Amino acid sequence: MVSGVRFEGTTGADGIVKHDVPKDTQVATLMLWVGERPTGKTLRFQIQLEDLPDVTSPLGAQKRLVNLGYLWVPPSGELDALTKDALRAVQEDHGLDGTGELDGPTQGKLVEVQGH
Repeated sequence: MVSGVRFEGTTGADGIVKHDVPKDTQVATLMLWVGERPTGKTLRFQIQLEDLPDVTSPLGAQKRLVNLGYLWVPPSGELDALTKDALRAVQEDHGLDGTGELDGPTQGKLVEVQGH
């Protein structure tokens, strides 16, 4: 849902969700059915559509982790234990070494998966 307007569609074969939204949109809600629609289990994501800080900063990484559903607390700008756990989960999900560090390969993967 974007600005009160509901859009429906399906993911591509690669699992990517794409949809154009008005330029001034700041927040979108994405609901994915992981079970049979309409009664199956769903996952819901609040996605902040804003200019993100650089992925090399803890805040930039955290905002991407929140958007991707790996971090569920407000970004603090610190590489705390929850952030390192979220980074480790991204790394393991995408075939990287699960170090929990915000290294170059992890930064690249966050940008690739987030889209920017």
